[in-house]
Amino acid sequence: RSLRKMLRSRRSADVVVVGAGIAGVACAHYLSRGHGARVVLLDERPPLTYTSSLSTECYRNFWAGSQTMSALMDRSIDLLEERARECNNAFGLNRRGYWFVSASTQGAAQQLQTAEAVSQHARSTVRIFSDGRHGQRYDPGLPYDAQTETIRLFRGEDAVRAFIGGMPEFVTPKATSLMHCGRCGWMSAQQMGAHLLSEARAAGTVTLCPASLVAVHAEEGRVSAVSAAVGVPDGTSSRTIEQIPCHAIINCAGPFAAAVDELLQAAGRAGAGDGLLSELPLLNEVHAKAVLRDERRVVPDEATMCIWQDPIDLGWDEDERVQLREMGGFEARIADVLPAGAHFR
Repeated sequence: RSLRKMLRSRRSADVVVVGAGIAGVACAHYLSRGHGARVVLLDERPPLTYTSSLSTECYRNFWAGSQTMSALMDRSIDLLEERARECNNAFGLNRRGYWFVSASTQGAAQQLQTAEAVSQHARSTVRIFSDGRHGQRYDPGLPYDAQTETIRLFRGEDAVRAFIGGMPEFVTPKATSLMHCGRCGWMSAQQMGAHLLSEARAAGTVTLCPASLVAVHAEEGRVSAVSAAVGVPDGTSSRTIEQIPCHAIINCAGPFAAAVDELLQAAGRAGAGDGLLSELPLLNEVHAKAVLRDERRVVPDEATMCIWQDPIDLGWDEDERVQLREMGGFEARIADVLPAGAHFR
């Protein structure tokens, strides 16, 4: 067995950020550029290549049940707009909005209730239209920092069709309610992340890739250093274990966050302090993402993000349902009626 070489790093840091996805890169950017912190960004993979490459890449400030979340996202969107301005919008931020669409009485009633509730929030603007004479038209070409209403709600088939204008095939003629949320859209997450990383490196952030966190060291309940295995684990050569003195760790490890938390907890126990022992509460929600070739060009290039707010039956015949259920797992779940919330762009 090859011996791994242990050495104390010539580098040190104020903060070690574990995980070089969008979250980790953003942390490194704002800490180094905005606060002058010495940052080491550590990951086993090249930056922005794991789950960050699979995101929906969308943003929204509409969170019907939470003013706190809406305020947080408004601040985040302010920052996105600042970053877009400084790089001539190299990451393609847009202000297409979100469409929440329903063809059911229940869905329409829920959208009306949502719009009325949001209208009570500070800084929110809500308008409701009930016929086709409203004069409103969807505009996909709004500037990325355009000022928009929080919600425009179109009730009834005539109101919906008048708003969507030249995209009749994009929305079913059965739609009876459409809620347009204005300060929403998407971007290229890869390009945005690349911009943040470039600016972070210019401000002094050091990227240590490939490298994996193997230990956290603590003194009196506080982080004092990390140990990282540096190099590619190819099984033929040893990896250097580099110890980096630091004052804090930020866990941006995405699907590996629990493993990083275990190292933090172990450091807390070894350091005879209580400061690191709070277990990180992690919840995850499984999503399925599919990329389809739109041979019939049903979804126009200028279309918005569309969320269908009614349950969906995919129309299997009984034999197909039986076969899907026998397969188990994901296939069994799609045999039955799917819950509301399917979305695409």
